[in-house]
Amino acid sequence: MQKGGQSADTYLETSGLKNVLERIYVGCCKEKPDKLEPYVVEFLYGNYAKSAKQSVAKRSNVDAGKWKPLKTFTPLNKLQLEQYLDDLKVRPLLEKITEKAVFYRPSNVVALAVDVCCGTDSQYTDQSEDRAASALQARQRGNHARKERKQQNQAATKVQASARGRRTRKQRAPAQEAIAEEPEQATLAPPPQTVEISVGS
Repeated sequence: MQKGGQSADTYLETSGLKNVLERIYVGCCKEKPDKLEPYVVEFLYGNYAKSAKQSVAKRSNVDAGKWKPLKTFTPLNKLQLEQYLDDLKVRPLLEKITEKAVFYRPSNVVALAVDVCCGTDSQYTDQSEDRAASALQARQRGNHARKERKQQNQAATKVQASARGRRTRKQRAPAQEAIAEEPEQATLAPPPQTVEISVGS
């Protein structure tokens, strides 16, 4: 499974989760708890206190409960030990923690393991979805800003055009007034025509 540019195996190695889960498995084989989740939480608090205390469970005061070792149980062979681990459901829990970690890709895998055991892991979110949502919000903000700039530019253009129109009207008005006020020149009547009358002798 490839996600966020990093394969699942690479993520499990670099995050340290693979090592944490191996230590939990070995601890269960040695201490043989009667209850799995309480044991895992106590193991994580005891070995990774700083990281475990950042879990939602710790901040919400959620407790996984108590456990005690099965002192009377001593497996005589590997088959009996594996049967005990199957009954305790160690592998399903470790697989669940692994799947959650690979999906959510948290920076603190120990805290996630605590929350899975305590049932407080529902508040985790998919990092890729968060990044996609952030990118979408950024695009929306960019589109809104561009729209506002366009509206402002259009408004400024209208104001400038209106101002130019007023200046043009003011420049034309005096010439028109001068033409209107120019007095009409008097029209001179043509000189009277002289008619010569001949008088016969």
